[in-house]
Amino acid sequence: MKILRESSCLSDKKAVATIGFFDGVHCGHRFLLSQVESMARSRGCVSMAVTFERHPADVLNPGTVKPLLTTFDERCALLEKAGVDYCAVIDFTPELSRLSAMDFMQEYLVKRFNVATLIVGYDHSFGHDKGSTFDDYRREGEQVGLEVVQAGKFTAPGGLKVSSTQSRHRLTEGNVEAAALMLGRCYSLGGAVVEGHRVGRRIGFPTANIDAFSSHKIIPARGVYACVAHVGGAAYAAVVNIGTRPTVHNGNDTSVEAYLIGFCGDIYGSMLEVEFVSRLRDERQFQSLDELRAQIDLDAHKAADIIKDRLS
Repeated sequence: MKILRESSCLSDKKAVATIGFFDGVHCGHRFLLSQVESMARSRGCVSMAVTFERHPADVLNPGTVKPLLTTFDERCALLEKAGVDYCAVIDFTPELSRLSAMDFMQEYLVKRFNVATLIVGYDHSFGHDKGSTFDDYRREGEQVGLEVVQAGKFTAPGGLKVSSTQSRHRLTEGNVEAAALMLGRCYSLGGAVVEGHRVGRRIGFPTANIDAFSSHKIIPARGVYACVAHVGGAAYAAVVNIGTRPTVHNGNDTSVEAYLIGFCGDIYGSMLEVEFVSRLRDERQFQSLDELRAQIDLDAHKAADIIKDRLS
């Protein structure tokens, strides 16, 4: 997939495109992108996703946007995995937000990115004239030489309502299983392994303290999770604790710590990514380190059993 910035133009190829922020690139997004890819192939065009590096709300109301499901680099990787040929990245500004849908289509989609057909998500809107209907978009598109097509409606199995917002809500509740159904994959967090308090090492379960907050992504609810951990090109079953570690009096600071089952070695400074497969239990305070040790042993056995098929 090739990334186009505003200074880049696609002049030699016509594109079939869709537009959105695509946080998480969830099942609904991929359903839409599959329609873009299919139409592009049938018409001899390239497929394109038009997006923004920063969330529009973060530009218009700085500090109000909550943590997201994916970083910009992760979104690009997932869009490429979905089969998109080009990702056109627009710098969202207050000035751009004041453009009408027709002006946006003409100045950005037609002139800069050579979009011939725009597939509009079933409930998507763009431009400052948010009250526009699909017929309005279609009519305005015709005036600037752009065909506007409405995408088919995505229906998830079991009537599950799929959206980036719903995925974020499920994670903040600790329901990583429901979030995975919406995303079509397990939610992941990553970061450098940083120095911790080394309490886990003293009780026989050395943990890796992950700097997961610097990416500004959603941190699942406090609790203990069965995860797949990726480090140094290898994967391990892992127990991940998110919380304040009340048994060792960690104060109010929230940490993300992973115990990698079967791993031996020093990974300080390494990048570690964890995929959240299942929630095991709430975080709780134990009466002693011996009681904590016994519980972690139980957690590790449960996590290994849950993860075993994913590592085979």
